[in-house]
Amino acid sequence: MTVKRRRARPTPILPVMTPILPVMMAELALASAQTIAHRATMAATGQCSQAEYSKMVLEKMTAMQQMALAAMVPGVTALALLTPWHRAATRNSKRLGGK
Repeated sequence: MTVKRRRARPTPILPVMTPILPVMMAELALASAQTIAHRATMAATGQCSQAEYSKMVLEKMTAMQQMALAAMVPGVTALALLTPWHRAATRNSKRLGGK
């Protein structure tokens, strides 16, 4: 009986790095500005649906809840507190940018 050997996974060339705080804050500012511009345009032209208005409220409630839970952990960093806001803003910027 032959034994199948598993191939070793190739090692990544660049390690996955967590963003540093100034970079995250800059990305958050840009993504937020883009999202606000997209949504303001949609609201002004009457193209903003009820679902989009609901997403606006729900995403902020979710990010606030995640940040509050992270804040309860001893030794939490500012980076960890901003991560939910950064994630939501960049996701919205990408999603709304395609419309």
